[in-house]
Amino acid sequence: MNSLIFNDASLPFLSNEDCLNNIDTFFEIIFYINEKNVNFNKVDEKLGGWNSYIYAEGFEFGKWLNQIDDIESSRLIKSVVANVPCPLIVNNNPIEDIIFSLKSDQDIEVTALGVASILNSYCVSFASSIHWKSNSIDVLKHWDDDGSIKIESTTVDNIFSLEQIDIFLHKIIETKKSNKDYLKTLDIKDNKEYPNIIFCTSALKNLTAISITTIDFKKIIYALDQLDLAIKQSNCLEDLIENSELNMSFESVETMKCAKHARKRWFKHPFLGDSLFELHVKNFQNGKRMHILADYHSKTVSIGYFGLHLSTVKY
Repeated sequence: MNSLIFNDASLPFLSNEDCLNNIDTFFEIIFYINEKNVNFNKVDEKLGGWNSYIYAEGFEFGKWLNQIDDIESSRLIKSVVANVPCPLIVNNNPIEDIIFSLKSDQDIEVTALGVASILNSYCVSFASSIHWKSNSIDVLKHWDDDGSIKIESTTVDNIFSLEQIDIFLHKIIETKKSNKDYLKTLDIKDNKEYPNIIFCTSALKNLTAISITTIDFKKIIYALDQLDLAIKQSNCLEDLIENSELNMSFESVETMKCAKHARKRWFKHPFLGDSLFELHVKNFQNGKRMHILADYHSKTVSIGYFGLHLSTVKY
């Protein structure tokens, strides 16, 4: 799921005019998926950089690139051309001795779509003809089985317009978050899925501990999702509780007056140094807690700790 395969069969456009009217959409799609760290791959090793493709008869890529009128569109497209190469998908051909053709026109060979079908990936196409202007493309798989030609039909998910990006990226994120190993990919800051959350090193260690159960994982993801969204529209604790719909509170006065209990709520913040993480989320089983530090000015939530209930005067 975390990759897109370039459907090279969607080039060239039928006319220079059609190319000029539609080519920018493809590059904007690639820009947005690259922002979410989605891999973009090609299959045909003969294809080189972006300026080596044949987009349409008489179309000059460099000339078009330097004459894009819309400033924002120009920025996005030039960013893709400069920063997003198309590496080969794999070293070993996953479809050796297999031919894939378009079901609606078997004269059109679609090797890239075949690779996408085997790897359970999406393909991304230029909107150059009716064949590629569809959310899914039907493909026929042809192979030799001891002298007998076998044919099997399959369908490949396809992206050809900007309207499909949000749906695709949502699926990508949900797929990533469904895997417990996702927590191992989190960094202190600048996590694409959680732009408003900062993780202390202590929290990252807690979240990747072997003691994290499947139930813990699901509840952790839910809490992080809620906090990341809620902090953007919160100006105080009451707002944060209401907007996140999480059960959270500060510690009791008695607990914080006791030095041996209070010091357990201090964690090393990656930017602020030693900080007090008194506020905690309680939406976990077996008394587990997530200790956080909310900054309503910068609109960030820092995670200092996740684990068993820290000691209190009563606990």
